Amino acid sequence: LIMVSSIGFKSSIEEKGISASKIKYFPQWAEEIFESRTPTSTNHAHLIPDGFVVMFAGNIGMAQDFNSVIEAARELKNHENIHWVILGKGSRESFLKENIKKFGLEKNFHLLGRFPIDAMPEFFSYADALLITLKKEYIFSLTVPAKLQAYLASGKPILTMLDGQASTIVNEAKAGLTSNSGEAKSLAKNILNMSRMKQSQLNVLGENGFRYFEKNRISFLVSSFD
Repeated sequence: LIMVSSIGFKSSIEEKGISASKIKYFPQWAEEIFESRTPTSTNHAHLIPDGFVVMFAGNIGMAQDFNSVIEAARELKNHENIHWVILGKGSRESFLKENIKKFGLEKNFHLLGRFPIDAMPEFFSYADALLITLKKEYIFSLTVPAKLQAYLASGKPILTMLDGQASTIVNEAKAGLTSNSGEAKSLAKNILNMSRMKQSQLNVLGENGFRYFEKNRISFLVSSFD
């Protein structure tokens, strides 16, 4: 039995001569702390800027395509109400800091560092939108990053800049706005459009994502015991 975390991997494995009957969809899951959506702490509220907060949580690495993130931020530089809050560490952190300084984006970016997972629900509660990105490569188009499950469970609107399965899920769930890998201008446009939405519209996107998370988790659990 081969278990895959994304539907996209099934066809790739079948092409290598493996019978479809031996392949089982086994998606990533979100820790239960994300599902309550009622953080008990406000310890980090002072770290969050006023305005429209686009939050990224996770590895700051090559795969996450921060070249394009910087490009999108440059497109939005003059929209001072839009803030990029980055949680995490990684190999491209120095690159990110250098380019923030190079392009005068200090007022736009807020690099807060790494925090334990039990602090994430609080941070997510301060976000207006949660961002997920991957660079343009075939393998990444098949991948569903684990953070997507936590984003959906958190009941917040989602912004993507990646190809394939993860954006497909966001579109199916009607949980946010999507753009393809490397399409920085499209991401910038989506952020600007989302920043102009009413709070009630943002709430609908978040609730759509949460309902999709719950529905598909239950469906998976039922099918797993067939």
